[in-house]
Amino acid sequence: MIYLGFDIGGTKIRGYRVIPSYRKGRLVRADLDENVFSEPELKTRNFQNPKELSELVYKAVKRFGSPKKVVVSGAIAGVINPETLDAVCANVHFPLTFLGDLKNMGYRSFAFNDLFANGTALSRLGPGRNYSVVAVQNIGSGNNIACARNGVVFTRGTEAGHQAYIDSGVSCGCGGSGHLETYASGNGAALLALTYFKTHPGDRKHPILEEALKEWNLENRKRTGMEKLNNDSFWREIVFSIQGRHVMAAYSKFPEQNPQKEIRRLERNGIAYQLGQITGLHQPELIIMRGSFVTENWTNLGKPAVQRFLSNYERFVHPAIERPKIERKKVKKDGVIGAVLCAIDEIRQE
Repeated sequence: MIYLGFDIGGTKIRGYRVIPSYRKGRLVRADLDENVFSEPELKTRNFQNPKELSELVYKAVKRFGSPKKVVVSGAIAGVINPETLDAVCANVHFPLTFLGDLKNMGYRSFAFNDLFANGTALSRLGPGRNYSVVAVQNIGSGNNIACARNGVVFTRGTEAGHQAYIDSGVSCGCGGSGHLETYASGNGAALLALTYFKTHPGDRKHPILEEALKEWNLENRKRTGMEKLNNDSFWREIVFSIQGRHVMAAYSKFPEQNPQKEIRRLERNGIAYQLGQITGLHQPELIIMRGSFVTENWTNLGKPAVQRFLSNYERFVHPAIERPKIERKKVKKDGVIGAVLCAIDEIRQE
């Protein structure tokens, strides 16, 4: 059987052939073979509708063999319809239907929550393989957690970032307010920056805006200077394009300037708080911190959050609970592998 795994993050889609290896009937490794697509990843914003994306994926998948020989599985950062396998992701303006479309064409297709798949891969074949209880804290654009016992994830489809954290806090992307995700994620840092610029419309030479403009210039192949931010319409466009990475890039250059100084403090505290929640609720032996927002800003954000958690341990957690080991994992393909491992589990149970 040929296994194809997809990591569907909302803005990007990666796909690889995954080759599992067994010893005495036990899975011992899973290797990535060739890329499903002709490029490392697809950007969902380059597609206008679900049909256009489905047609491209089908052309890529069919070269691996007939539907009887191919299993397709996706790890999805979004809400999945278990019947149709269609998914709604926050950063995509149309539903992702290609897994369901492949199923209708006769392929064995599966869809799983991305943290469920990531947790499966990391606890069975990654850093957690030698631990009984493992937790994965994922802080990228969003925030979520997964916990596994003996390689089996027991938190299915959690939304750990969407719980009340600060009364009357900033509005969350989900429609709520004061949610933890706003204070412990890349999207949260961007929302906090947006809130600042809404109340400081005259601050048009700020380093955060400069970082956002740099990326805008790269994407649009322009050389627009900061002076154009004096145009109200263009200023709004750049402000609404701000990402968490722009905030942290500004912090690394100007750590004493606000709002990045305050945003970094809030995000550090939120991440530390969640480490305490994970430890108190699940008592893991190992916590794996992953996700681009925390791993790519480890020195200024991830590491200080861990230090805050450990140095105030008895404030966050009952002192009788043993301290977990904490590792960061900077990897982009555990979702692909996890999607295949979860599909194999489902097939074995049929």
